[in-house]
Amino acid sequence: MTQQPTQEAARRTTRLSAITTLLTFLLTALHHFYGALRYDTPWRRDVILHPFIALLLCLLFLYFYCQSKRKIFLALYLFVSFVLFGLGVGIFEGFYNHLLKNFFYFAGMHPDTFRALFPAPTYELPNDLFFETTGIGQFLLAIPQLYYLAQTFKTHFTRSRTNKSLL
Repeated sequence: MTQQPTQEAARRTTRLSAITTLLTFLLTALHHFYGALRYDTPWRRDVILHPFIALLLCLLFLYFYCQSKRKIFLALYLFVSFVLFGLGVGIFEGFYNHLLKNFFYFAGMHPDTFRALFPAPTYELPNDLFFETTGIGQFLLAIPQLYYLAQTFKTHFTRSRTNKSLL
């Protein structure tokens, strides 16, 4: 017999998912702002606006959920956080754009193949420790973020067969 998660456990995982989503945003904002200055690429600074709007949406959905207990708002929060911060920032930006790029570069991948996967000017060669570390950090932070999103989903949507509808 498995014990059902308590309401406190559900609140805890939801809170931790929000904290790790916020930290993912803060790290990506720092990373892109620094990259804009370091590489004289203003478009990196402009990239910060979209995750900021997504973060505001996430917080708004969580607020509506807390006020109404309507699971549609929690589902929207989970979806936006998962797609934009977990997959977009963590997996694409952190894992592909930085972790794999550094691995292939330092493993000695042929320059033509490397540039085919990571074309200039969008991708910089690994030449700045802070930029690359904060880039990889986005992936490392996505691991707990995705974990807590999954736990939030699990505690709120899979507790029993008699869950209320999303509306």
